[in-house]
Amino acid sequence: NSGNALVLMLNRTMSTTPAHTAFGIVMGYFLGKFVLSKIVWKKVIYIILALIIPMIIHALANFALYRGGLFNQVFTQAYLNCLFLFVICLCYIIIRKIGSDKDERV
Repeated sequence: NSGNALVLMLNRTMSTTPAHTAFGIVMGYFLGKFVLSKIVWKKVIYIILALIIPMIIHALANFALYRGGLFNQVFTQAYLNCLFLFVICLCYIIIRKIGSDKDERV
């Protein structure tokens, strides 16, 4: 059905860039913890989390976008809302962190 294809295309267009940005931020956070950790077992946990958590979030995104019917509309909208809030919160945390680091360097 061409109507479903158009909806899928629009959903993917609106969610792909912010979603992959969020995936990269989560992965980068755990990779940073991996690099800075001195304890071997923590390094193993951080590298596993750096791979598993973005994969799970990505699987949820694909599930939301490719599922049909009313459930798809509700789940996709909820997912996009959560993703938007997640990216906004990450930006806020990063801006606060940059501000506090700037004060410490002076």
